Amino acid sequence: MRHALRTREDLERILKLSPGEQAGLAQGRRRLPVAITPYYVSLLDAQDASHPLRRIVVPTEAEGR
Repeated sequence: MRHALRTREDLERILKLSPGEQAGLAQGRRRLPVAITPYYVSLLDAQDASHPLRRIVVPTEAEGR
């Protein structure tokens, strides 16, 4: 997991994050650590925040509370 994407900035280089995802990543850093492998990120739809796999691995504002 050495090359895993862990921060909002890492994910923004590849995905167009929705406002809810941005807030979820900002709020949830302390409680919801994120680590997504480059291969798994390649399976996600970069433009669609409602993509099923993306909804599983990218936290939203509701999850960050």
